[in-house]
Amino acid sequence: MPQDLNPPLEKPELSRDPYETPLSSNPPLFIEKLKVTEERISMINFVPSGWLSEEETNSLKYVILLREKTIAFCEEERGVLKHSYGKPYKISVISHETWQKKPIPIPKSILPQFIELKPNGKLRIVHDLQDLNKVTINNAGLPPNVDELLRAFSGRACYGLGDIMGVYDERELDINTIPLNTFEKPLGRLPLTRLPQGATNSVAFSQAQMTWILQEEIPEHLGIFIDEGGIKGPRSTYQHKRLKENRPIRRFVWKYAVTLERILFRIEEEGLTISGSKFACCVLELDIVGHVVLLGGRKISKQKINKIENWPRPTAKKEVRGFLGLCAYVRMLIKYFSQVSAPLRRLTREDVFWKWDEKYEEACIKLRKIVGEEITLKRLNYEKGSGKIKLAIDSSYIAAGAVLMKEDENGKDRPVLYESVTFSQLESKYSQLKLELCGVARILKRLQTILWGKHFELQVDAKALIEIINTPCLPNAPMTRWVAFIQLFSFDLVHKLEWICRYGAPKQVTVDGGAEFVKEVQEEVKRAGSRIRITTPYYPEAQGMVERGHKRFKDALVKMCGENGSKWKEYLPTLALEDRILVKRTTGYSPFELHVGKQAVLPIDIEKNTYLAIEWNKISTTEELLEARAIHISAKEETKLKAEDNLRDSRKKSVQYLDKKMAHKLRNPLQPGDLVLVYNKT
Repeated sequence: MPQDLNPPLEKPELSRDPYETPLSSNPPLFIEKLKVTEERISMINFVPSGWLSEEETNSLKYVILLREKTIAFCEEERGVLKHSYGKPYKISVISHETWQKKPIPIPKSILPQFIELKPNGKLRIVHDLQDLNKVTINNAGLPPNVDELLRAFSGRACYGLGDIMGVYDERELDINTIPLNTFEKPLGRLPLTRLPQGATNSVAFSQAQMTWILQEEIPEHLGIFIDEGGIKGPRSTYQHKRLKENRPIRRFVWKYAVTLERILFRIEEEGLTISGSKFACCVLELDIVGHVVLLGGRKISKQKINKIENWPRPTAKKEVRGFLGLCAYVRMLIKYFSQVSAPLRRLTREDVFWKWDEKYEEACIKLRKIVGEEITLKRLNYEKGSGKIKLAIDSSYIAAGAVLMKEDENGKDRPVLYESVTFSQLESKYSQLKLELCGVARILKRLQTILWGKHFELQVDAKALIEIINTPCLPNAPMTRWVAFIQLFSFDLVHKLEWICRYGAPKQVTVDGGAEFVKEVQEEVKRAGSRIRITTPYYPEAQGMVERGHKRFKDALVKMCGENGSKWKEYLPTLALEDRILVKRTTGYSPFELHVGKQAVLPIDIEKNTYLAIEWNKISTTEELLEARAIHISAKEETKLKAEDNLRDSRKKSVQYLDKKMAHKLRNPLQPGDLVLVYNKT
């Protein structure tokens, strides 16, 4: 783009050194002025109220008094960028034929100019700039990446937010550009004299303008997202140490006040203003770009959570894409995002017929549930001595998931972000080892800007993967490329042992109403996907099923532990195994055999080869192998049927035995009018 069309921004000399603060550790008492009154001060955000001392609040009010020209509480007080910083903006266009829109009678909904209601209740005039945008030379500038912006904000002791009041309206248009923005109304031909909202380069130019003007404060003290300027406080509260000159003022609040005054001074020098009603002066948590940042890290804002939770049930593929796009905005806080959302993404494909069923509804519910949880991600600290950086990666045939963690001061791993990638139809057909390697390579590609040049611990659960990465044997071209890329990073490869649940969680867990089964146990059981059933109090038929075997357990533990009962935890697994493999009188089978379909293989069975119920050495074809497996599977169902018959017979015999034993205690049923004894509690 020729430079004479739109000259670059300038950087004139400031009226004073911004780093020589005019603030005093003992500021004067707040006195109302014509512009800054108590009523207007109450519009400024100091949430939560009461977390600042009176002296700290007074020092921040003094900053507002000093920089009152920077804050606009109404449209009349709004500023405009000084020409010494930037000349009126020229909209660069290609050669084109002039156009004219005649004021023909059309429905109001498609008028080139219309009015919409803003969230604060005010009105906004919207102009249709499609014709202008078609001939405008596109600017390649973009707003900052949201994830990178949030990582720089998280982990601060306090925050501030300055929203440039009408960022587009604070930049004048060049006189030769104004005719491109004229429109016809009953009052005549009216021109737009300020940068129009919705123009091709308005967002890119506003981002570049604010970044240029406040470049000295970025990124340590300020972060810019178009018209929002987030002010960053110190990284530490300094253990709430106080100033020697003024004890009620904490050190981190004082340092923040100095930074705030310096930033407001730079904005004032440029002639711009921030909105007083949107100004967050000093807060513990800052809501910015749909997230909340705080000293402990970052989390999803309540407004974004409500929007996801209240999203209506999709009725078309377009609405599913909208829901996925909204969830993807906060994907770094969602565990297993790619795997959970895989059914919904599959539904949006062109070759998939639209039919909304239970699996898609379940995926939506699960995403809403995860988003609704209180998830806070820790700030990633690269400083020495701040703890190890750890990356755990695991893959399935659907997707690869990862969690980036950071050790805290207590040595515990805290999540920094969650990441996941979905495998294509071709990739999902890879072998498990190839899937694991592909998942590691793709996750590292996603996190390249975060981990590049930093030493970290890479955790995987596939031991063979360690050998492939450390000593590659070049099996094929894709795996060779993945290994070569992985080895560009600096990491310690660690095998993370995991349990393999072959049979999964139980469908139902039955407990009594004891205090030990009230909250934590029930929550964990539900998290595992099991249904919890609480027995009815004082109901022998229910309690007996659960507690009948407890006495034998307790008696056996007492005998094994002897006088010192402290080692009961060591003997409990042995007793539990014995109970599971012992044949029960009531069923004729062990619980292990009823669940698995065959008897448990013990060390003595391996020694004597008694577990070889099927002669595997005689099986030589696939058909014979399938037949043997079918025998195993069918035997399990037959075993269950036999066990049910045995249990039914055992219960009948128990009833007959007890009826015979208690026959002398049986009596005829009571009749109306019979004399009875009534228990008197008093």
